[in-house]
Amino acid sequence: MFNQNLIVAIKADKKVLREVKDTAFLPFGKEYSILIKNMDSRRAQVRIWIDGTDATEDSFLVVNGHTEVEIERFIKKGNLKEGNKFKFIERTANIEKHRGSKLDDGFIRVEFQFEKIYPPAPYWNNGYTLGGVLTTQTYGNDYCGSMNTMTNSSPAYKGSAMRSMNAAPTMATASAATVTANTISTNSVFTAQSSVDLNSLDATPSAAPNEAGITVPGGHSDQTFTTVGWFAVEPQKHIIVLKLLGESPEGKKVEAPVTVKTKPACITCGRVNKAGSKFCSECGTSLTLF
Repeated sequence: MFNQNLIVAIKADKKVLREVKDTAFLPFGKEYSILIKNMDSRRAQVRIWIDGTDATEDSFLVVNGHTEVEIERFIKKGNLKEGNKFKFIERTANIEKHRGSKLDDGFIRVEFQFEKIYPPAPYWNNGYTLGGVLTTQTYGNDYCGSMNTMTNSSPAYKGSAMRSMNAAPTMATASAATVTANTISTNSVFTAQSSVDLNSLDATPSAAPNEAGITVPGGHSDQTFTTVGWFAVEPQKHIIVLKLLGESPEGKKVEAPVTVKTKPACITCGRVNKAGSKFCSECGTSLTLF
């Protein structure tokens, strides 16, 4: 899904899943990752919520301009060296009895802000009169007013700490980072209290059984994170929401990830069409079902 020069996609088995509007189909029991690609020239601060839970633990992920990163694990208890992968499972009756069900089960929410770019330093003239002649003295590179001081290693701002992520071996040019919300409270997006537990509310309707699975800790991941300097961001926040389903609209369980290269079969005549086709080449039936 694309919004404001940022792309978010779900990957399974190293392949990007096909999206129908805002929905991706994934078999229960499958591990997945979240691919974030920044098409803008500015850096972006990103936070991720899965099933209403903060997957980045009150921290920001930073995606540099014109790069992409693949997030495959939760950040828990400040562990920046290892963690559990994202795993999508069926929400069974026993799970609902122990854990409950939430309205945002199956949803992945990505919120991001772009780096704030300050305008070039203005030039200004100081005109004064000397012996009846107007003399103009030009001052270059002087700011009209105070601005934040930047370190010599521009563009990272002086002060505060950030955590960055080492790119996966297959993405040697990618980079990312996180920053603790405590160090930039004025720019923090949400605190942990912002994720409302819908189970604590009376008369909260439960989702239909297995309408959406849930994401749980999966296998071991050695994806690592480090710290970088803080930088100012634009006040406007942008949001992308994706939904994971383990069943088709007809109620059939998904047997294999539906990727962008999956060849859709027509429900009317059974013809297998080319990947990306919107209508059946045989009978004209829509291949995108809502």
